[in-house]
Amino acid sequence: MENFENKIATIIPFLDKIKDVRVDRHKKYPLNEIVFLVLVSVMSGNKSCDEFVEFGKAKINWFKKYMPYKNEIPSSDTLRRVFSLIDYKEFEQYFTEWAKNGIKLSNEKIISIDGKVLRKSSTKLEHQTKLEEGGKRPIYLLHAWCSDLKYCLGQLSMASKANEVSTIPKLLSMLDIENSIVTIDAAGCQTAIAEQIIKADANYIFSLKDDKKALLEAVKTGFLDEKNQDKITIYNQDEKRKGHNEKRIYHAMPIEFLENNENIQKEWAGLKTIVKVNYTRHENFKNQESIDFFFITSLSVKVENLAKLVRSHWSIENNLHWTLDVIFKEDDSKNRNKNTATNLSTIRKCAINLLKGMATDKLVSIKKMQHKLLLWDDLRSAIFD
Repeated sequence: MENFENKIATIIPFLDKIKDVRVDRHKKYPLNEIVFLVLVSVMSGNKSCDEFVEFGKAKINWFKKYMPYKNEIPSSDTLRRVFSLIDYKEFEQYFTEWAKNGIKLSNEKIISIDGKVLRKSSTKLEHQTKLEEGGKRPIYLLHAWCSDLKYCLGQLSMASKANEVSTIPKLLSMLDIENSIVTIDAAGCQTAIAEQIIKADANYIFSLKDDKKALLEAVKTGFLDEKNQDKITIYNQDEKRKGHNEKRIYHAMPIEFLENNENIQKEWAGLKTIVKVNYTRHENFKNQESIDFFFITSLSVKVENLAKLVRSHWSIENNLHWTLDVIFKEDDSKNRNKNTATNLSTIRKCAINLLKGMATDKLVSIKKMQHKLLLWDDLRSAIFD
């Protein structure tokens, strides 16, 4: 496991880098004090600006150990206004620089790229109104997540999911992905992205769907072709869950046995293996459901290892996005003014990284750690001293 002490040590200097765009006469409360207040409040389980203020007032003597807080704690309106003014693009850039600082992704660590929408960052009426008539769409964020470390490496905001293809290369270029394995869903299954990853001395696993129709049909045909059956390696996974059973049958085949493989390999940099996953779900008193998923990868490893790598992509949903929505209640947040929603989401990613870094016991959940931080000044001091 990487040493996360560096993350704690550098968090306050990171906050000092954020630019304050307010005019001098409106700077009663320094920006670093405001951001530090919100970060520690979020780490301690508080959800709203009103809660941040109450927490700050209750713990003002603790906060003064780290920053002057000459004018005490600002109002919730001040917090909302300041976070609406922070340049969210610069904030995301600073976050990514801080997150990757001191983190080495050697030994084929897995980086999963996926997007998340901030559902209540626009109202239902704004969403239903045309953009040219003053409508607004919910903010969409693209995340880079290391499943091995349970750690968010970077974030970029987008106008919509449609911008994902053009945003993924930008996010990858901000990271040090050498020797890592990048997993991306079907939106990122692009030849240019494959080439970028290979040139960075990394590997990829892409989900393959109907938007790459010709390649998908070739892969499906390859697995059905009788002459290829002895070239296919198979691995079975059975899982019993509450109320249902799941079965996954993984099939892997080297790309050279695919028809027209030379042209495909020219188009897809580094492509070595195609993968089919037959997923079957059987629920009590319900019909059995079966579906096939397909993947392409630059890796040439045992099918058992591929099974683990393919499944690992869902860590970004189960560990990052689930935590944001269920623990931090991000989907319930109605902070919509200007840049507020994006900037608060970046703060939550800082909090997750710091909370994950301080966890010495895997059985202690983030929620329990937040509760301890809310109550115990000494534990908070142990983090930031």
